[in-house]
Amino acid sequence: FGPALAVGLVSALSAMPAARLLADVPRLALPPVGAVSLGRPLLLPLLSLPVKFRLLAAFPAFFLAILFFLDQNITVRTVCSPDNKLKPRATYHLDLLVLGMLTAATYH
Repeated sequence: FGPALAVGLVSALSAMPAARLLADVPRLALPPVGAVSLGRPLLLPLLSLPVKFRLLAAFPAFFLAILFFLDQNITVRTVCSPDNKLKPRATYHLDLLVLGMLTAATYH
């Protein structure tokens, strides 16, 4: 998370009024939220795409589904193993909750 945190921190600092007194940094003009620079929407309905692209999108989706399945099973087996002496806490299924919320938020 270091590089992303550094970019975010420096960007936030450069937007402060005190930093603008030190130097006039040119800023990139951004399109409105939810749009790209070409004027088309950022997210498209999946069913509006040609079948070829829907099938191509299924390829990485299949591997992501396997990754999520394995991640959850490894977590469950690690926590539930008596050798590790771990107890499931309130955050036991938090990763699945966040994943479900992200999926629901990006479903178009």
